[in-house]
Amino acid sequence: MDISKYLNSTELDNLDKQPLYQQIALIIADKIQKQILPPGTKLPPERELAELFAVSRTTAINAYRKLEQQGLIWTKVGSGTYVAQARDFESLSEVPWPQLFTA
Repeated sequence: MDISKYLNSTELDNLDKQPLYQQIALIIADKIQKQILPPGTKLPPERELAELFAVSRTTAINAYRKLEQQGLIWTKVGSGTYVAQARDFESLSEVPWPQLFTA
């Protein structure tokens, strides 16, 4: 699946206070959560992602790191970066509140 067609029409806002890597991570996370990018979808390499958004490779790497920290993607060295298996994205948060308040 060539996901570049899903990302081509998206532009980053250079005037936004949010860093560019976070904007990219939000765009990709939104597509994952809406199942536009289903689990197992291979994402573009870092260089290609950087070209798609006209940013540095470091910015693309940071976007992928953010998504990986959120559990939305995973990377296999030598193979690529993939969308992680589906989860309950509604309850995705930094703090596991339900676990903290159960007896």
